[in-house]
Amino acid sequence: VVPLYWGWGRDGSVWFASEMKALSDVCPRFEQFPPGHVYAGGELRRYYEPEWRETKDLPSNEPSAEALRETFEREVVKRLMSDVPFGVLLSGGLDS
Repeated sequence: VVPLYWGWGRDGSVWFASEMKALSDVCPRFEQFPPGHVYAGGELRRYYEPEWRETKDLPSNEPSAEALRETFEREVVKRLMSDVPFGVLLSGGLDS
C-alpha cells in the first residue's frame, strides 16, 4: 500500500502525488494525506467513519486467551473461502 502525499505550493496551490520526491521541489511543505479523507472544494473531510472508532462501546473485561483464539481462527477460516481452489502471485494493486 502506497500512501498519498499532498503539499502546498508557494502560490497557495495544493498538489497531490504518490511519492514525496515529486513534491519536494515544488512544495515547501508537504505531508502524508490522511486515510479515510477526501479533499473537495478546498475542504478536507472524513468520508469513512468506522464503528470501531467510537471507544465508548469497548468491553470492560479482559477476554480469555481461548476466546481470542477461537475468534481469530473463525475469522481466518471465513476469509479463506474463495471462488478458486488456490491462487499464486495474485495482486490487488491499482496497477493490476
